[in-house]
Amino acid sequence: MEPLIKVFPNPFFVNSDQIKNGEEQFLNIVCEPGFDMGIVDLSADIEKVKVSLIEVERRTRYTIVLKFPKYFTSDPNNTLTVKLTVKNIPDEPVFGIPDLLM
Repeated sequence: MEPLIKVFPNPFFVNSDQIKNGEEQFLNIVCEPGFDMGIVDLSADIEKVKVSLIEVERRTRYTIVLKFPKYFTSDPNNTLTVKLTVKNIPDEPVFGIPDLLM
């Protein structure tokens, strides 16, 4: 059975050269037709990384924007995880999206 919520790109790779230059990174979230998705409690597990949400198509399509501080570095053994809660979708309330830092 296919999930009602899809995140892409998947897997999500964050390019270390881009984030050192302060470039934003983007994740897209899409809900299957016929469902009304609401996203709340958006966060990243690395405090320095700021996350925000853009509603592209009312309650069905979103873009998550990740803003890294300029010259950001991280431990290559760590994985940044973006966490969010999805409302109104049965059996899929909480997501953790791992971002692989390269």
